[in-house]
Amino acid sequence: MRVPKIFGRLSAPVCAVSVLLCSNVMAQESVVRDLRLVNPSQPKFPLVLRSSGSATARQNLTFPATLPTVGQVLQASAIAGPDVTTVWATPSASGGFTIVRNATTDATADNANYQDAVEMTVAVLANTSYTVDCLVRTQNLVGNHNTDFSFTFPSGTMTYSVERADANGGESAVFDAASPAERVNNDSDGAIRVFRLQGVLYVGGTAGNLQFRFRCNGCGGGGDQVQILAGSYLSVGR
Repeated sequence: MRVPKIFGRLSAPVCAVSVLLCSNVMAQESVVRDLRLVNPSQPKFPLVLRSSGSATARQNLTFPATLPTVGQVLQASAIAGPDVTTVWATPSASGGFTIVRNATTDATADNANYQDAVEMTVAVLANTSYTVDCLVRTQNLVGNHNTDFSFTFPSGTMTYSVERADANGGESAVFDAASPAERVNNDSDGAIRVFRLQGVLYVGGTAGNLQFRFRCNGCGGGGDQVQILAGSYLSVGR
């Protein structure tokens, strides 16, 4: 029998399975005959835990393709009958806030494609409303072209305003936009500028991550880049 590799160890994933399994099995009102633990990189070779009883139902649990970071939990991202797909998620305490900070500077010269501000991402739950507060420090390496901002999220809509915080640069807003919720042509420059993005996120029936993204608006190539500087942060509360 070939035993598939799931993160190199089975102890942590198997322990985490019990929470998801109990919830989904009760919804099916069935007794599980076998539990299939699926590595997405080797889907044809699941690890099967089989009951010795007369149960007939099957439960398929697909794990994320990567290892978690400290503090993350296994969260169901999609359920279709007996199939449960999971992601690693950083939980937000009920009634509290999750705050993440860019410890390093992210940069891009791409005019067409958005890039993640790598550390500015927070896990969000399905059918939940959140307040969002984001402080972004930008700086261009060359020229006075602008920067486009975007939030991606798994489902629902987002409404937020963008205000230039380091000077009287005016304010604009995005209302009830599905993912991605974009605000383009924000007035960045060779000097450091600060923008405050504040609003609300209404997550629909699918959980996942809220991710802040950016791209260049009008970069001319070469060393021309826009940057999201270290010290930018994203705060999400419910």
